[in-house]
Amino acid sequence: FMIGLPASFLVGCLADVMEKRSLLFLSVMLIGEGACLGTYFVTTYRQLYWCRALTGCSVGGALPLIYSVLGDYCEPRER
Repeated sequence: FMIGLPASFLVGCLADVMEKRSLLFLSVMLIGEGACLGTYFVTTYRQLYWCRALTGCSVGGALPLIYSVLGDYCEPRER
């Protein structure tokens, strides 16, 4: 939670500025999934900590992006 909160704020601000929100969403998801997959290969606690921290940043950043992308795809009358 403590790592995902700043990531949520940062990615939410980027989503307001960038036109290609879908590309930003894809990159956030790939970073998170790569870090999640990386937890399988860790050998030390420090590596596990950083992989999980990156996963937390990805999850925290994905939430505002989901709402932003859904707002782009849906008409105002459908919201």
